Amino acid sequence: MLKEKEKSDRDCFIESNLRLVHSLCKRFSGRGIEYDDLYQAGCMGLIKATDAFDKERGLCFSTYAVPVIMGEIRRLFRDGGAVKVSR
Repeated sequence: MLKEKEKSDRDCFIESNLRLVHSLCKRFSGRGIEYDDLYQAGCMGLIKATDAFDKERGLCFSTYAVPVIMGEIRRLFRDGGAVKVSR
């Protein structure tokens, strides 16, 4: 369980990287799925990348996060366009 300080640091880190999601969503705009849905899937990818990122590997966060975010956006196209919420 994350402590309150760790949660606020995590949230701040996610908010500071939202521009990365915007830039990746622009690549896919105009392909049949609304921008808001693309952005939502991209944000889900950003959260997954933030939780799984390991700084000890020596990578820049964006180097790790871009493929994860792109994977979530591509999954949106592959699964038919609707963002599905798991139980």
